[in-house]
Amino acid sequence: MSRSPVPANAAQHEVVRRLGDPVPWLAELVLTTPVGGRGRVDPAPGDRLTDRDLLRVAVAALARWSTASAAARPVPAPRGARRRPWHRPFVVTGRSPEAHAVRTALARAGRAEGGRRPTVLVVGGPLDAMVAVHWRRRVERGAGLRWRRLWSEMAARDALPPAVDLAAVAEDWTRRVPECSVHVLLGGTTDEALRLAGNLVGASPREADPARVNAVDTDLLRLLNQALATAPAASRLRWVDGDLAGHLHRPWTGVPGTPTAQLDWAVARADSLADALGAGRWQVHGDVRHVVPSTDAGLARSVPPAETLALALEVLTSLEGGPPWPTA
Repeated sequence: MSRSPVPANAAQHEVVRRLGDPVPWLAELVLTTPVGGRGRVDPAPGDRLTDRDLLRVAVAALARWSTASAAARPVPAPRGARRRPWHRPFVVTGRSPEAHAVRTALARAGRAEGGRRPTVLVVGGPLDAMVAVHWRRRVERGAGLRWRRLWSEMAARDALPPAVDLAAVAEDWTRRVPECSVHVLLGGTTDEALRLAGNLVGASPREADPARVNAVDTDLLRLLNQALATAPAASRLRWVDGDLAGHLHRPWTGVPGTPTAQLDWAVARADSLADALGAGRWQVHGDVRHVVPSTDAGLARSVPPAETLALALEVLTSLEGGPPWPTA
């Protein structure tokens, strides 16, 4: 792999410093990787480097690594549960961390989804949490979309994404199975959602796997998507479900709040969604008002660049295998 003849800039030297005495090849990776994006990352005298400047450097190095290094052999996924004829058939749907918890907890209890005329579990949560899962899914498919941009697009269309609109999801299922088989679950906690789901399918859910939709991980992945926009798809997919994916699949730890500019719209849409859920032909378990997003004034309304930078530096220090270019 050829290395850039462009001299290293101040931001690259600062990233190396923050890595804390990295191995020589890692320092070389950071110092010789061209940095894309708008604007300089070598400030004029008196100007300070920002977290965004350093993040551009770190992302460029990670993107270069994923295109130039050899992918590790994938680890075979464990076999899932098999559906038994005597088990009640069911399907779990819904874009929420709770939906993931219900699906994995039932799987660990030996219950597999599928079957004829299933009991349908539409598992929801607060609107901002459901949008966070939707954001993650879009980014995993290659989007470079910011958290705030996603909300501004939804508000401009005055519509929720179909997968987030729980009433639309439930309505669609009533066209495929009897109405009495469609259940909307809105537990105030994950444990409550698991209890409701277990009662409906006749199972005792085991420990749930936390949703891997950490907002900081998603933010770094979207930046990698931008940096790898012209690279082979395999380089990007290494971060989604390949050998590098483990770096960006940390457990759910909450979500940035709805951006201030769209908060009133989000609350109004959630109110409308709650009304639609309560008026539907399906069965509702829990409080429909649980879909209303948080209005806590102290909640962060975006992903802080400093947190994404900290993760990028952590991933850089964890890279293994030596330089991704031929050595003499």
